[in-house]
Amino acid sequence: MKTARQWIEHQFGVTALSFRPGGGGVSTSYTNCTERLAALAGYGWAGGRSGYLGPDFAIRGWVLYGTMECPLSVAAPPDGHDRGIAEYPEQFLRAFAQHPDVEWIGLNEYVAYTHARLSTSPEKALHLQLTYDPHYCQHFKDHPSEWNLTVSDWLAKDLGRPTVNVDGKTAAAKADLSKPLKVKIPAGLGTHNIRIK
Repeated sequence: MKTARQWIEHQFGVTALSFRPGGGGVSTSYTNCTERLAALAGYGWAGGRSGYLGPDFAIRGWVLYGTMECPLSVAAPPDGHDRGIAEYPEQFLRAFAQHPDVEWIGLNEYVAYTHARLSTSPEKALHLQLTYDPHYCQHFKDHPSEWNLTVSDWLAKDLGRPTVNVDGKTAAAKADLSKPLKVKIPAGLGTHNIRIK
């Protein structure tokens, strides 16, 4: 698994963060658990019947397609497999043309969102820290991200119309937190600070 990741990086100049075992074959014993070994090799997502992989744990049985986070699964033309894409790359673009209203993201961006860490402390409840790991969240090094900030009804009422700051800059003045607020985080790894005043 590590060798395959190194070859992809050497050949294409990108770090593969998602892993799909050939033919969908996996081992489920602890010693040889495919998901655990892929996580140890540095992958952040396993396709098929798996899901999140990380230094903290690995998940089997993650249901992704058909959920609010990923409502649509589109097979890549012409045949839904990498061989078809390699042999007929121009046909791959049909997937995008057939679904003009779909918002598309790549797997490395998806991995970055699943590996982002949100933290706060009781003393500073309205100060959130969003941390992007340099390995798993590398997509955000050069790309901004966007999150929905949602607070409870009672807190939205107590806050009135606060200002939301991201990394010391105003992201929203007189924000209406009675509904989700889209918060844009600038490109860059490490920790970003979100403050509600």
